[in-house]
Amino acid sequence: MAITNLEGLKKRFPSCIVELDDIARLRAYIDGIDCSPFFEPVSFIQITKGEKRSLLSLDAETLASWANHVSQSSRVKMCSLENGALNEVFNTRFLNAMVLARSHMESAAAATYAEDLLVECNNKGDWEPMKEIIVKALFGTSFRLEKKNMELQEMLGFSASEPLRIMHAIESMDRFLGHTRGEPTQESRLVYAVLCEYAHPALGGSKGFVKIYEETDKGWLLSYEQAENYEEAEVKVLLNILLRNMRIGYANAMLLINGEFVDTPSGVAHYPPSVAIGKIIWEKILQQEGKAQTT
Repeated sequence: MAITNLEGLKKRFPSCIVELDDIARLRAYIDGIDCSPFFEPVSFIQITKGEKRSLLSLDAETLASWANHVSQSSRVKMCSLENGALNEVFNTRFLNAMVLARSHMESAAAATYAEDLLVECNNKGDWEPMKEIIVKALFGTSFRLEKKNMELQEMLGFSASEPLRIMHAIESMDRFLGHTRGEPTQESRLVYAVLCEYAHPALGGSKGFVKIYEETDKGWLLSYEQAENYEEAEVKVLLNILLRNMRIGYANAMLLINGEFVDTPSGVAHYPPSVAIGKIIWEKILQQEGKAQTT
């Protein structure tokens, strides 16, 4: 689904043309990559110590299916949220756009976390943690956290697991940036905190609705209005956040599905994408096309 209102956004926010062009360019590349059909094998789930759910066994076919699930679901969700966020900006609803950008970052983080865990398990030669992670990724639900509601717990399917922790996924984005930049960073945690200011019931996220009638040395006369006011500089920040998360999320989504899983006598083996594929991901997704500084 192509981005709409692009030219209208450029006219309204001329200082953001570089960011908008980079977003459009990257989306055009991603939209050209098909979500190919893949096979999902039947999996058997067990309940282990502490009511944790995990796969009874793990093979290459199951891992390949999981990688496709995470990659394709992240990509389509990110595309939809990008369109939504940009449409909200076009329709002068900045708060809504920032809330959608938070969800967009979480989807990008999901793909990044999956690739991060995949590399870690393969390097250690220990796939046991992945048995629980795959169940959480495919069947995780917040309903499972409501343990005091016994009626709800009984209604949940056997496979329903506790969800992945979002901050673990956000932190994986910083590890990815650390590898690409050659130095550690906590930038993703900070970016996510900014977006949470708008999604959470914090007054900071409502500042665009405040109208000041009078200011004196004793205080302020103010009210909240339905109409939202925001500066073009704030839109530029939003676009740069979207763009950085697009690059990180789409890069890891493509890494996930371009590796190879093989069953061996000693267990599962994962072969990462070729150097040629890595070069394409670097040039088409991670490289800064314009002057927008996001990575």
